[in-house]
Amino acid sequence: MFTGKEMVHTAPLGEPVPKGSIVRVTRAIPLDGLKLIPGYYLITADVLRGGKSVLNGRVGSDDLYVKAPGESMTYTVLSVRTGMASWVRDILYGDLMCRTRIALPHVYDPLNKETFPQFVSLFAHSSGKHTEGNEAGDRGLVLAAEAFRKSGDIARARFAEALLKDSLEHMITAMQSPEGGTITWSNELMDRHGDVLENKGGASESFGSYDSNQMGEWLRPLAYSVLYFRTVPGEEQTVRRLLAAGKKAADFLARHATAESDGIPDVIRHVRLHARPDGSVQQQVYYQEGRKCDVYLGRALAGLAYFAYALQVSGEKVPERYWRVMDQTVTWSMKKMKPDTGWFDWQCEDIVEGGCHTFLGNIYIGEGLFGCYLASRSAGRAAQAAAAAKAAHLAYRYVTDHCTIRGQRYKPPLEFWVGPYVYWLFTEYHDAVGKDPAFQEWLETLHRQWAVDREWRDFLARDEKAGHRTSTNGALEISILGYLGLRHLEEIGKPYHLPR
Repeated sequence: MFTGKEMVHTAPLGEPVPKGSIVRVTRAIPLDGLKLIPGYYLITADVLRGGKSVLNGRVGSDDLYVKAPGESMTYTVLSVRTGMASWVRDILYGDLMCRTRIALPHVYDPLNKETFPQFVSLFAHSSGKHTEGNEAGDRGLVLAAEAFRKSGDIARARFAEALLKDSLEHMITAMQSPEGGTITWSNELMDRHGDVLENKGGASESFGSYDSNQMGEWLRPLAYSVLYFRTVPGEEQTVRRLLAAGKKAADFLARHATAESDGIPDVIRHVRLHARPDGSVQQQVYYQEGRKCDVYLGRALAGLAYFAYALQVSGEKVPERYWRVMDQTVTWSMKKMKPDTGWFDWQCEDIVEGGCHTFLGNIYIGEGLFGCYLASRSAGRAAQAAAAAKAAHLAYRYVTDHCTIRGQRYKPPLEFWVGPYVYWLFTEYHDAVGKDPAFQEWLETLHRQWAVDREWRDFLARDEKAGHRTSTNGALEISILGYLGLRHLEEIGKPYHLPR
């Protein structure tokens, strides 16, 4: 899969199969004779008569990894999970599907476009593409690609980059409107092959109504990709395309998704944005379970802030409107967080959405505030950078020190989404601001639990009854590549650094 090399092995079936019967035939294929190089393989099995298949597309399929001598387990797991990400890709319309089974269904070739809808009907739980998944999965692919490149493994880096660029291209061409707004959900497979797929998620959203928090989710993978591809020779056009699309979305957010909050004007908000025929945009305030909820506000801020940072380090001018919105939102966020603990979305208590708003609200606003710090630091805005860093630290330390859900202290999450998300946010903080003992303890705990205590089984076992999002694959779960990439960079003595 990493090099694109294809090999064919043929052998006689070895015994007669009576017409109309079902027979189990076992054959061993000597791998030594195939001279397989280390890497991740897709194996398909067909039955031919007279040189033609008798299976009508229902070939067998499975995956195989060949480990190089002396290869570290971190690199092995990073490679296997990067290879597995290719099955999540929609090969007909592009991008990463929302949620799939953890193992191939062992029938149909996942790379055959003619039978791909039939494959998806067996493999996918939801075939749609969601901006929340784009933010998570694309960030994982960015860090996997960087880890491979810095290891000198260009074939695997290009494999991860191809998956990433395929996702980004779909996001730009299928999910962004001309005025810059971005839809949250796209599902061309259901739109066009629903008769085969039956029920694999809802139809694609229409343009004209947008969610500011999910626009922030859409923006962040573009920002992270700009930071990465600007270091890759020959990717200048990719960077320009990402900056142009991101600028339209960021302009839309900064112009339409702000309001006065607690007496502070121009604060970014989590709102539904309805475009009108006259060009105006109407805001609809977000409520969840009857409460005015701020849990996802930080995503909108993070999208704007990280994109401003990407503009700044790319030598582009950051519009004054962006700075105004970021500065005002930093001021408001610091005022809103509880001064003793830093709790941000306190009005939802530990009740709304099962109590997850306690930690998610602070993780998201912390990320947004940290993005403001990065942008201001890069622009030489020392006072604004210091204020944003202070606010981000307070937000994050609530998660590590104070977060409680229905009487239970929140602990480092093993889940394949929030876990890697926390891992890369705290790693970024350490690189840009400095070491924090509470964050370091969480990083060490996550690694120990995944790699040592649980012996990597969450990453390699194909257990469809397991927990922590390890029983499925999909865009969210691909975020685990972020932890693996960062960990491998640490192990080879080339730790991750954010550009200044």
